[in-house]
Amino acid sequence: MSAAPADPGGLLAPLASARGDLSVVRQLIAGQYGKRLLQLRSAADTLAASAQGQVTPQRACYALLARIQREQPEVFRSLLLEPDIAIWLGSREGHPGALGHIAAAAAILTRWPASVTVPVTGGVLFLPGLGQAIIGGTRETAHAVVQVTSDGVSVTGDTSIRLPRDLTDITDCWQPIRRLAAGKDVRLRVRFAADGPIADAFRAFYPATSAPQHEADWRQALAEAWRILETWHPVRAASIAAGIRAIVPVPPAENGDAVSGTHDGAFGAIAASLPSRAEDLAITLVHEFQHAKLAAAVDLVRLHGPDEGARYYAPWRPEPRPLGAMLQGIYAHLGVTQFWATQRQLEDSGKFLRAHVEFVRWRDDTWRACREIAGAASLTTAGGMFVNMLLGELDRLRAEEVAPEARRMAGLIAREQKVSWRLRNLEVDHETARSLAVAWLNGDAPYAFPAGPARHLEVPRAVEGTRLRLLYRHLNGDTGNFPHDRHAADHLYVQGDYRGASDAYEERIVQNPDDLDAWGGLALSASAGGYSTPDALAAMPEVVAEIYRQAAAVRQVPQPPRDLVRWLSAAA
Repeated sequence: MSAAPADPGGLLAPLASARGDLSVVRQLIAGQYGKRLLQLRSAADTLAASAQGQVTPQRACYALLARIQREQPEVFRSLLLEPDIAIWLGSREGHPGALGHIAAAAAILTRWPASVTVPVTGGVLFLPGLGQAIIGGTRETAHAVVQVTSDGVSVTGDTSIRLPRDLTDITDCWQPIRRLAAGKDVRLRVRFAADGPIADAFRAFYPATSAPQHEADWRQALAEAWRILETWHPVRAASIAAGIRAIVPVPPAENGDAVSGTHDGAFGAIAASLPSRAEDLAITLVHEFQHAKLAAAVDLVRLHGPDEGARYYAPWRPEPRPLGAMLQGIYAHLGVTQFWATQRQLEDSGKFLRAHVEFVRWRDDTWRACREIAGAASLTTAGGMFVNMLLGELDRLRAEEVAPEARRMAGLIAREQKVSWRLRNLEVDHETARSLAVAWLNGDAPYAFPAGPARHLEVPRAVEGTRLRLLYRHLNGDTGNFPHDRHAADHLYVQGDYRGASDAYEERIVQNPDDLDAWGGLALSASAGGYSTPDALAAMPEVVAEIYRQAAAVRQVPQPPRDLVRWLSAAA
């Protein structure tokens, strides 16, 4: 491991516990504030250098901000921690108008007399922490002057407007930022960021949507989710309330699944689509705030070196992940595990298996992922310490007793993820697979596929996720009859008819040897049923599938796929 500075401020141990230590969150927020002060100064210095010593509006803006920081430090600090400002200051290309926008907003918030020239895009002026002024005009880019006096605020560009005295009021020329609030004992207050720089930044990761983002729906869902957190997870709720400042609504995935994410450069903001269950939104808040905390911690202590190309299996992702992303996923899912550790103790959770199964699933998968990266060469000394601390917390959780049925269901889900991941991402040598296929077709003595790492595909193959969605329907209490359609084998598998599922998957493979989802189903049903010798198929489904595809290319294959599995499993 490479050397790294000592743990600053004793951050790592309480951070690794992942239990919502409010003092840790405050330390991270302080670090983010310091980072943004440096970014603000860097932006001012860059503009000053380009001006070659001339007095510019940008330098005047920086001087105004310095005065406001001295006179009203708390207002200045709160403004600078806005995620929209983080996007501006962290941009590689820079935002030439950032100083003006920030200075104008600071002057308005403090009622500091000022006249600030700011750029305007498409007739709209965004003021961080406040809202949008609509000044009109036909030019794509222009400039306007924000005038703050004791009489109020005016904005003059192609036209002149006055902002309302109460900046929470909506007028034809002023749209205040929208806020959501929830909670009784632990209050959460966040911006509903459907627009602005932070929303634009997340659109690079999530597709744009024309579907309206109904604030009322979010308000109700957040109230229900927050009731879960402040009632049963009050310590964690307090840390989330202190750290999250904005929720960016984004559309769900194409298959309807809820999605969420954070932006490494914008602590305090999370993006999320609206899930159907309050419990799922509560989990999203926990999960994404874990990501936000670790991203902020990495600004204070280096946990690993540059990406050296190593890739790892992440049970929560469809593709292989580098070390830094693995560490992020492990930390996020430790928080998820702790959430379910509490939820499964509640009386109401006894209605369904889900809380118990989710606890086992994420506890064991996160522990295995953490073990996989422990000792990675590019971990720093601090990073190695942190991973060992995470393992210690996961070991403690693994000591908790679990009902056999929950363990069984969690095992089904874990195997589903691993088998599908291998089929999606791993490619074996085609010539070697062709040789084995010919030997099988000719009735030769079986021999094993040579040991050695398979190649990770740059573009993963498509594998359906129907089985996993059906398993979760079952966990959520939806045990009604399933229709008999293309996914009849999946329905049989979820209902526990492993023999019937295996036969149905095998029929699909004979008809289409490239049906990777059917290969995954065959491996899983054979393993769960325990009625055949599934070792080769369960351990290396991508190898068996490729050999069978090669055999089908050589000639019409009369033997069923399970004959190939038995032939391979008989190899010495």
